[in-house]
Amino acid sequence: RIGENVSSASNLGCVTTSNTFGKWNIGVRNVIVENCNSSGIGVWGGINLDHSANTGNPVNYIIDSIVYGSESTGIFISAPATGKDVTIDNVSLYNNGGWGISVGGNGLQTIKNCLAVGNASGDYQGTYDTFTTSGSGDASGTSGLTSLVAATEWVDPTANPPNFHLKSGATSINAGTDLVTTPTNVNIDIDGRDRDALGDVWDLGADEFVASVSTRRIIVIS
Repeated sequence: RIGENVSSASNLGCVTTSNTFGKWNIGVRNVIVENCNSSGIGVWGGINLDHSANTGNPVNYIIDSIVYGSESTGIFISAPATGKDVTIDNVSLYNNGGWGISVGGNGLQTIKNCLAVGNASGDYQGTYDTFTTSGSGDASGTSGLTSLVAATEWVDPTANPPNFHLKSGATSINAGTDLVTTPTNVNIDIDGRDRDALGDVWDLGADEFVASVSTRRIIVIS
């Protein structure tokens, strides 16, 4: 869990990488980025990956995570050049002050099974090489997964703390693409459930819905 009104010294975001470090491969998995208090010029948002001058061919991923309440964009991929690839899978984004996800540049940008609703500027922005089974509250999601409502997708996104488990009956349930185990551990949801091993039909967002099981007490009198 990262955030709660935390911001970096240069207002880049709560999770930030920069081209200053040269060649890199970054993985962000099973994290909650909340209330990132970025402000001023150059606000990148909750998670920022800056590719602009990196060398080599890094492969970077953000998977099975939740980003909400950032003052600016939830996930901002800055200037990815050709060969600098980013994968964003099964991420939930809500109530960020800019876009849910914003990507610019020429690298291979892959977005699958994400759920972005209620982000101020819009839920998805940019051009993606692969954009598969991702839901939105506006019209920017994939076909059949647009105009979703936060209150009917999540248990209680406005609570303190919010509850981003999927709600029974949500459109996001069983609406995802089976990613098997690529990227590594994408099959492990935010609660540690192994979608692949348990044979789940994949949902959108960081949480895999598990129906509650009712039990009955049976008393046998002989």
